[in-house]
Parts: sequence; structure tokens; C-alpha cells
Amino acid sequence: MIEKPPVPGAIHLAWPLIRRFTERVFAEDRTAVEAEQRAWDEQGEDWNREVFPLIMDVRRVLRSNGVPLSAGSCGLSCQTTGRRSPG
Repeated sequence: MIEKPPVPGAIHLAWPLIRRFTERVFAEDRTAVEAEQRAWDEQGEDWNREVFPLIMDVRRVLRSNGVPLSAGSCGLSCQTTGRRSPG
């Protein structure tokens, strides 16, 4: 979220810079996700040694509460991307 500056019209002047910054961040994220998907496709599993605590917590919750995909099904992600879902 971006707090509206107290100077009228300042947000409109800054908006192109804000947009450029966020587009670059999302482009880097997309590149990382695509690289992880290629690694999954080549290895058939996740070999990452995750160190970020939030991601480790999410993985723990998914392992304990997630529902495994049945053999041959891959869910919505495969239908939209044409890729296997890492489940």
C-alpha cells in the first residue's frame, strides 16, 4: 500500500516511478518462479533447501493439512499453464 502524500498531485507525479519499480519486482518474481518450475520438471521433486521461516511454515502447514493430488491429475495450474503441478 502507498500512503497518499500530503502534497496535492504528488502521487500523480510519483506514479510512473512506483509503477516501474513494481513491474521490475514482479518480473523478477516471475523469472524465479519459472526457474523453480523448470527445476521441478527436470528433477521431479523439490530439492530446494529453504531458509526463509515463513516459507518453511507454509510448507509445514501444507504437508500436514494438504490433500495429495491423485495420479494423473494436476489441477487448475496445469490447465492454465500446461505444466505439472508440484503436488
